[in-house]
Amino acid sequence: MSASGAVLIAALALLAVLALLGVRRAGQGLAVAAALIAGSVALAGLQWQALPGTIVALGAAFLVWRGRASGRGVGAGLAAGAVLSALPFWFFPVFSLPAPEGVHPVGTIAIEMTDTARRGVLGRPADEPRRLPVRIWYPGAAGEAGPRAAYTGRTEAMSLGTTFGEPWFLYTSFASVRANGMEGIRAASGKWPVVLLNHGFWSYKEQNTAIAEHLASHGYIVVSIGHPGDSVRYRFADGHEIPPFMGGTEDSEATKALEQGIATFMGAATEEGRFKGLSLYDAGSAGHRINASAHAWRDDNLFVLGALERAAPASAAAIVETADFRRVAVAGMSFGGSAAPSACARIANCRAAINLDGESFDFSLYNADLGRPLLLMLTGQKFASSQRDDPDTNPTDYAYERWAVAGETPGIYRMRVETMRHLGLMDLLFAARAPFKARLYGTIDADRGIRLMNDAALDFLDRHVKGEANDFPAGFYKRFPEARAHDAAHVRHWWLAFNAARGCTADKVRVIVPANDPAGMRLGPWASAASACND
Repeated sequence: MSASGAVLIAALALLAVLALLGVRRAGQGLAVAAALIAGSVALAGLQWQALPGTIVALGAAFLVWRGRASGRGVGAGLAAGAVLSALPFWFFPVFSLPAPEGVHPVGTIAIEMTDTARRGVLGRPADEPRRLPVRIWYPGAAGEAGPRAAYTGRTEAMSLGTTFGEPWFLYTSFASVRANGMEGIRAASGKWPVVLLNHGFWSYKEQNTAIAEHLASHGYIVVSIGHPGDSVRYRFADGHEIPPFMGGTEDSEATKALEQGIATFMGAATEEGRFKGLSLYDAGSAGHRINASAHAWRDDNLFVLGALERAAPASAAAIVETADFRRVAVAGMSFGGSAAPSACARIANCRAAINLDGESFDFSLYNADLGRPLLLMLTGQKFASSQRDDPDTNPTDYAYERWAVAGETPGIYRMRVETMRHLGLMDLLFAARAPFKARLYGTIDADRGIRLMNDAALDFLDRHVKGEANDFPAGFYKRFPEARAHDAAHVRHWWLAFNAARGCTADKVRVIVPANDPAGMRLGPWASAASACND
């Protein structure tokens, strides 16, 4: 609970006690004033949870003014009001993030970047260059201290509920949350690997602050990229705002084609049915606005990385000087998880990618070797209602490895956490308690869930980006038995048998490298061939 929320509830409880004790108006007046001030401060901070308590405080103020705020009945009513006023804060807390556990204090800075080479992206005017909000977390110098950064902006917090299809006010209190990262402190000397971080569709760039701060405290520079148009409403320093771009979503024919492709591919009961459905999924995606988004997010990553390496904004120059651009990773959640391996595959110095429960909208990565280590974390929630209910298979089983060797590629880690829901792979795990949390984010304990994600990301990156000889993933699975390895070997078994029945031997299938279209993110001709030998 926030400080203002705590004062509000405490003042209401005190009012109830004073009423029961028959204390005169002076003492009650002070309690009412405290409640009204605290309620006003909380509401000014967009803490909708304070609204019931503030209303109760206004009613109490009227009773005090009329000299009627005493007696057992009034005291019982105020006590009930205090309890009911505390419930919104309990069920939907104004949370605090866990303190980073690494040796470095965490610094953070917000910057803005403009790609003048791309204009009119995702519904913007044809002459408007692509503008990107970026937040950087980095290892701070020992002993440094500074003001803690705001978790996210007011504009972003006010639009998040709407973009997620929840009550518009549900996440407004995020504007009151303070993160652990300290604004503008000196960077620690050294050369630190760079992690590009991507939020989910309709989401906000700070959605995985807990992971970012954890990595920064352990010696990584984390660069979180906002993707305007496919995000919350963003407000830039000059007052310019970019709202969510809904264009293309109203195209019923394109949406129907995409949904049909998803249902055919994900809903098929057999491997061969999914093989046939994949081409429909590819074609449906190609004609939908989601294809423009996939290209835009990939290019956002490439631009931000290149621009930081060439000439970082002056405010971040001292931080970027400590970046080691020879050691890069790309991570993301949901649509950002799809963008992460897509961008990583096109960055020469990208050593690893993390996909937190994202489908692959880069179809050139189906039946293809990513060529980099990948951590793929799945949840107990399906990608789509049409997806077949089978925890042993997943649509992403067909991406990131050639099918002939699926499940055998070193460095490809697929895992599943059944106790998490899709949105639980964010800081939102802290945003609700039972029973709401289970429906929205999963049944896993919030602290446990965040630690699981933090440890998985750090252990994976330490091994494949820093080159440390740790025991990932065995040690991770031992610490977190609720996470289990997910095996894509069923794809290999089917593909080899499918081709063998058509006269294409396993030895030949294993050495064939299917040709896809990396520039267009499309499947290759193999997807419609009778067998791999006919590609």
